[in-house]
Amino acid sequence: MRRRPSHTGVGIIHVPKSAGTSLRRSLLDLGVLTWTERYHDPYLDGHGAALVRRPGMSPATYSIEELRVAREQQGVVMGHLTMRTFLDAGVDRCWVLVREPRSRLVSRFEHARANPHERGLLGPEGSFGEFLRAPAFSGEIDNFEVRMLRPSMASPDVELESDPARFRRATRRELRVVRPRLAGAVWSTGTNGAGSRLLADVGVPPEVSSSGLPRENVSSVPGEERILTGDAMERLEELTWRSAVVFEELTRIGLLAPRSRAELDAEFQRTLEVHRIRVV
Repeated sequence: MRRRPSHTGVGIIHVPKSAGTSLRRSLLDLGVLTWTERYHDPYLDGHGAALVRRPGMSPATYSIEELRVAREQQGVVMGHLTMRTFLDAGVDRCWVLVREPRSRLVSRFEHARANPHERGLLGPEGSFGEFLRAPAFSGEIDNFEVRMLRPSMASPDVELESDPARFRRATRRELRVVRPRLAGAVWSTGTNGAGSRLLADVGVPPEVSSSGLPRENVSSVPGEERILTGDAMERLEELTWRSAVVFEELTRIGLLAPRSRAELDAEFQRTLEVHRIRVV
């Protein structure tokens, strides 16, 4: 059931680096997408541990033209690609899959711990605190959601605004500009009306889309309980507060379902518990 190519097409932006695999496989099984490992973004390439590839894996960076061709051939494209990349490739309707930012970093840490090609990049002790400061992961750590969703911030070489009020104004201004190309944003932590609309938009039959989106990746690796220190918690807040502002602004313009701070804190706590991480 291959989706007929459209003139412009739909793009799905996976902001969580270690989530969304089930959704992608579902769309492959339905014939909406073709398989590719080529997720890495031309604006972000060269920054972060995403460049650590399995032996024999081909280079994985899309050029804008290659993404444009993929969009023209199948009508739907998706991946861990920035909003700027999708805009430059001519995608006119972008869906965004997001996750509570602190939980995303915990999940990304666990993904690295379980990956033999990334484990050695964490640091001598392999702790979460070391991960938050590891140069190899810098491109995926510091308010990564901002890099993905604000076109002017796509390159890690561009400095993020440090003043909260200034940052919010700039975020609001940029989202206002790209709003006509944003179809919606969906939390990866469950099902909601936006999730059903996303699936319908890319050609998934109603009987399939009624089951909703898969839940976030919370897989863990065996090991003893680990500790998250107060210093690491402060660092975590520094690395996610801008992303939280972006999500608040997506909610304000009606693209993302509202979630209270208490709900987000509860998700973060559940993620810590699943991965046996205790805050001290």
